[in-house]
Amino acid sequence: MFEGDGTLVTSVKGFSFIIYSIHKPTLQEIKNVLGFGNIYFDVKSEKWSYRVETRYEIYLLLLILNGNLVLNHRYYNFIFVAKEFNKRSFKGKIFFKQLNILKYSSLPTLNDAWISGFTDAEGHFGLPIENLKKILNTKNKKIYKSFVSSLQKSIWLKNKKDFSTFAQDYRLEPWFVSGFCDGESTFHISIIRNKNFTVGWNVIPRFQLGLHQKDFDLLLQLKQFFGGSGSIIKQGRNSFQYRVSAVNDLFLIIEHFENYPLITQKKADFYLFKKVIELMKNKEHLSIDGLQQIINIRASMNLGLSDLQKSEFPNTIPVERILIYSTNIPDANWIAGFSSGEGSFHVNIKKSATKIGHQVLLKFSITQNERDKILLGLISKYLGSGILYNNRTWVDLTITKFSDITKIIIPFFLLNPIRGIKQYDFQDFCLVANLITEGKHLTIEGLELIRKIKARMNTGRK
Repeated sequence: MFEGDGTLVTSVKGFSFIIYSIHKPTLQEIKNVLGFGNIYFDVKSEKWSYRVETRYEIYLLLLILNGNLVLNHRYYNFIFVAKEFNKRSFKGKIFFKQLNILKYSSLPTLNDAWISGFTDAEGHFGLPIENLKKILNTKNKKIYKSFVSSLQKSIWLKNKKDFSTFAQDYRLEPWFVSGFCDGESTFHISIIRNKNFTVGWNVIPRFQLGLHQKDFDLLLQLKQFFGGSGSIIKQGRNSFQYRVSAVNDLFLIIEHFENYPLITQKKADFYLFKKVIELMKNKEHLSIDGLQQIINIRASMNLGLSDLQKSEFPNTIPVERILIYSTNIPDANWIAGFSSGEGSFHVNIKKSATKIGHQVLLKFSITQNERDKILLGLISKYLGSGILYNNRTWVDLTITKFSDITKIIIPFFLLNPIRGIKQYDFQDFCLVANLITEGKHLTIEGLELIRKIKARMNTGRK
């Protein structure tokens, strides 16, 4: 991986070994294996970096690279840095270890891991199904559909045998994005007093999505999905927020949600938000009448107007806010996206009359405001499982039947992956399901292992 995405440099201050990646867990694994180094995030490049700069740790890395590099430019760079390392003094003294530089590079074989590491950095796996579709004429459409069906079935069966097999494709599906935004995003219109504007007010539209810092990678993926538009800013102590405010960029956001529609009540906010953007495109927000139109729309969005806005615009007549009545789930990836934001995977351990004295229960749930109760019913119908529970103003979709967990929920999310930090909760969820299937939960050792897995899930995950 170093030969694809790494660098080894020397400067007046010392030496640096760096590997870049957008995927923090990969760098964390490298750090765990080596046992040293630090991981940082670079705001400009929007990438994570694994860095080593202490003299002894650099020496250990040089030992690893010595004689094991393949690419010529990497080999010659290594020779230069290694020679500099051997002669450079440190606090007035030459480093106590001298590197015996091997004057040759290596060649990869199928019996070592070089190709895997380099492919992780530079490779790509593609299945040109669309090209196949073009090759087949209209008479052979059944062959194409059969091919795709067989491919999906083979993936299903492969994953069904082993719940620890997880997707590693980090490109977001459009319907996943819509599902995730249905749960986590906000369409917001800020109207702020500003004397620099003729009307005395500045209208700032914003599509925003805030997540815990553990899900920073997912925010980066969303930003990349929307063509790099917008910015990611620190919000509070442990959170980041992805924001898009430029009107031209917001039209890209609008285009996405027109092609892959939201289906929760948030869709009503989207419609109102779109009206404001269209008014702003025509410069209507720069006139008193246009501003009042926007105020009328803003009054029906989110939490409505502030007390100041109500007093400053007494003639406000809120526009009608439509109710959203969804009749179906548009795509499996929508559920994956929505569950990545709103779903929960739980392991519960309760006292029981069994020999071991405890019972292990698995639960998948989604909680929503009662206004989206019909939507939860649609999800339950799509999955073919689940019970709805009313809790005052909230509704829970809960699935606890073990056969449904192993035959429906786990296979479904293996084919339509959970993203973000929650994917690790799903992996642990699957691990416990395996232990239960093997009867390990009926032993003291197995129960203790499940306790440890449970402790690192959800709020316990660092």
